[in-house]
Amino acid sequence: MNKSLKIIVAIIVFMIAIGTTNYGRERILIYEGVEHVYTAKDVTIDVNNDPIQPDGMAPVIINGRTLVPVREVMESVNIQAQVSWLAETQTVVIAREDIKIELRIGDSYAYVNGQTIELDVPPILISDQAVGVTKTMVPIRFITESLGYEVLWEPDTYHISLQGEIYDEFGLLASTSNLVELIPTIEIPELPTALRENSIHVKKEIPQEIVEFTGYKDSFDYPLTEIIEVSSNEDESKHYIKAASSMSSVNAVIWDNKLIVDINGADMEAVPGTIRTDKSLYTDAIRTSQYDEEKMTGRFVFDLKEKTIARDIILNRDRTEIEISFNEVGLSEIIIAQDRQGDYIELAGDYRNAMIMRMDTPKGLIFDFANSINLIGNQRFMNIDGQFLDWVKLAQKDDSTIRLSVGTGEHVDYSIEYDEEDNQTRIVFEPLFFEQLTYDKSKNDAVVLPKEAGIALSYDYFNKEAVIRYDKVINSIRDDEVIHIHDTKYDTIELLVENNASLVRLHGKHIYEHTIEEDENFYYIYGTKPKDIYDHIVVLDPGHGGYQPGAVYYGINEKDLNMKLMEYIYPYTESNTDIKYYFTRTTDVAVSLGQRTTLANDLEADLFVSMHNNALDLKSNPAGVHVRGLEVYTTTGWEKSATEVEFGKIFLEKLRQAMPNYPVRAIKNNNKLYVLRNTEMPSIILEYGYMTNPDDIALLQQDAILEQLAEVTEKAIYEYIMNK
Repeated sequence: MNKSLKIIVAIIVFMIAIGTTNYGRERILIYEGVEHVYTAKDVTIDVNNDPIQPDGMAPVIINGRTLVPVREVMESVNIQAQVSWLAETQTVVIAREDIKIELRIGDSYAYVNGQTIELDVPPILISDQAVGVTKTMVPIRFITESLGYEVLWEPDTYHISLQGEIYDEFGLLASTSNLVELIPTIEIPELPTALRENSIHVKKEIPQEIVEFTGYKDSFDYPLTEIIEVSSNEDESKHYIKAASSMSSVNAVIWDNKLIVDINGADMEAVPGTIRTDKSLYTDAIRTSQYDEEKMTGRFVFDLKEKTIARDIILNRDRTEIEISFNEVGLSEIIIAQDRQGDYIELAGDYRNAMIMRMDTPKGLIFDFANSINLIGNQRFMNIDGQFLDWVKLAQKDDSTIRLSVGTGEHVDYSIEYDEEDNQTRIVFEPLFFEQLTYDKSKNDAVVLPKEAGIALSYDYFNKEAVIRYDKVINSIRDDEVIHIHDTKYDTIELLVENNASLVRLHGKHIYEHTIEEDENFYYIYGTKPKDIYDHIVVLDPGHGGYQPGAVYYGINEKDLNMKLMEYIYPYTESNTDIKYYFTRTTDVAVSLGQRTTLANDLEADLFVSMHNNALDLKSNPAGVHVRGLEVYTTTGWEKSATEVEFGKIFLEKLRQAMPNYPVRAIKNNNKLYVLRNTEMPSIILEYGYMTNPDDIALLQQDAILEQLAEVTEKAIYEYIMNK
């Protein structure tokens, strides 16, 4: 029995044995022809964290077993099976794709695609007299090791959570890529096909008028008024601001995905600070404040959801109420068609930033478009008869993600083009054609090349890229071919030709260390996560760089001092084979704080050490020139904080031993520092001195001092890591 089939059966037949000592409201249930008084606490259930809301009948516990309503569970958003009831034989039929399950009331056997499976407890019909509902209830049995669902029982709350594979609106598996081996397109049908004359076009008309808010709206000079209410309509698609008397002027502007509305001469005392708008498709919250007390300006900040556009601001006739509305922004049009180049799908809007996955069974592609709403409804187009397109499914995957699933028969390639003038995104489908190179997931995601030429490998872990130089031209359909992989390891493989050789660029989803192995006939290039190779990983972070100089005093840039310290540490990291070191930069380049922490988190590092030098604002605090000394910064009150302080103590001890006269201030904590709060491992900021202090800067300009500080840093790291 395949895995999907087992999962379906497991959900139906799983039984969980629990007591019924926790009592709830009294209910009268009728089953097996007998009336029963039911007093156990109500059981709630979810599938992959999506709550199931039963139509009148909640799961119940009978004879120590939990029974659930079959339709609510099997047709839930993440299982997407179809349930039908055959009244004559009292049989429930459950179907999903190629799986068909039959259960009969009172029968201890289920039939799955004709195969008989014995149940621990038969399904039963239960009637709840209080609500007048009768449901087919099936027991849930503990999921065996071979099945994909994990069942979590919360005894305090009587809640069952089923965690497992997710299916979309049409039964298509919606988990990660199931690609096994990427095989080039074998058969390329001639153009045109039937799709040329039978294109598909679905469109929903959406109002497009958008108001640009650039200045005051009919400014008047009325007396001070009081804002007395901020409210919304039922679905929170419109919001209202009400005042006790006429409002003088209204100014509104769109900035940083926010609509900011200022009302001059408005007392905000009666207005709450933050108003949640959880029902709204357009806003997350409305935040209010008395922004300018001199002018008594009331400010309203509408936090907009992605792709929401403010549509209009309307003042009523006596200027005592403002109505604010928004445009529905989402997918309102899809075209599936073919031109002389081949098949394409066109979407109204900018959908270039897609999360893309490949499928092997069935072959095809999945495009997930985040922060968007499917306005045209779920669509299913079968038997398209394109050059490559067999079928297309469109659905709202979750509250903010559209899923476009495309069946292609064979593996094909694609390109995404955006027309800014028409605001349209076109996905063009093309043959996937390459010779000699193979991507084989059955061989541990190996890129395979025939042993017909020399080969060399380099990689840039910061950009998650490896480059294979193969001393032979790999035949591809065109120069600079990009093969879209979209599995859990790689996004793309890019083929380039340079001086009669091929460059194969592997663009990874994560950081990998790459190696080449070979046999008699082939090279195998493997990418392995560093954590699977090295016992200990440390990230060193020389702060600032490029156009970000850091502190600048006495003609010296902080970024240069930080880099010089790293250069002195580097030889120690090369000779230390017990720890693998990575660096956020090795040259004078700008690296964002987010890039630094993302690197460390992706590596699953054991320690992150950021190297800096401190400074004070001497204009506002001239006495700050006297402040000097090294500081160690850690977090406080977090799970990792204690180990960070432990490192700080080791570092200061090493410093006192090697440099007893070097000025030291303290170990400090600051949870607001970005690299400390956004790294998942213990993280340290070392501020080696104050550049605003003439004595410290004099020390920091001495190579001998920097070399000693570098040695102390590396020794402290080594002791901390090896004693963990």
